Order: sequence, then structure tokens, then C-alpha cells
Amino acid sequence: MLNSTCEKCECILMQKKNEPYYCVGCQDSEIRSFDNEINLTLISKENQIVSENFNNLPSNFQKKVENKVNHQIAQNENETVNIIKDKINWATQELKNSNILRYDLELLDYIKKCSETISAMNNCIN
Repeated sequence: MLNSTCEKCECILMQKKNEPYYCVGCQDSEIRSFDNEINLTLISKENQIVSENFNNLPSNFQKKVENKVNHQIAQNENETVNIIKDKINWATQELKNSNILRYDLELLDYIKKCSETISAMNNCIN
């Protein structure tokens, strides 16, 4: 670690023995960007293969798979809503026990955002 920062992003510059300086912030974002591109490419190819194979299945089997997938999606959505409700309950308890205005405001904003998320999920489901 060096006693200087990157001109581009202000992160700390690093240097390995006998190697050039590098910025942790810039390099990490480049790596994440590269990883995201690779992942998106792989997902796209995987989706194409699944779609092609799915279309070659008998129609009655396709229906069974679609029903299972829809059921799993509904279960995941319900589980997600329950997790968010648990977080609202936690924040409500914290609010009851708090005497710090700034923390109270943060909790209220958190509860509001959680409620909006549940509402948006319900609108997508229906």
C-alpha cells in the first residue's frame, strides 16, 4: 500500500514488489465489469440451449415443467415477501426502543421502502 491515491477515483494505490502501481478501485471495477460480461454471455447461451431443448419435449411434459416452475416462482415470491415483513417487524421493534431522532428517521424510511417493495411485488404478481 502506498501513500498516494488514484487521480481518477481517489482510491489508494497499491504496488506489488517490482511491479507497477495499480488502483484497487479502478481494477476491481474493471474485473467486476469483465465478470459481468462473461456471466451475461454464459446465461444467454444457457437460456438458448434450455429453450431449444424445452421446445423439443412433448407438450404434456412441457405443461408439467411450466406448472412446476410457476409453483416455484410463487413460493419464492411468498418467501421473499415474508422475509421483507420480518424486516419490517424488526425495524418496528427497533423504532419502539429508540430515542435517537436520526435513527428513527432512518428506520421509518427503511419501513417505507420495505412496504413499497412488497406493494410493487404484489402489483407484479397480480
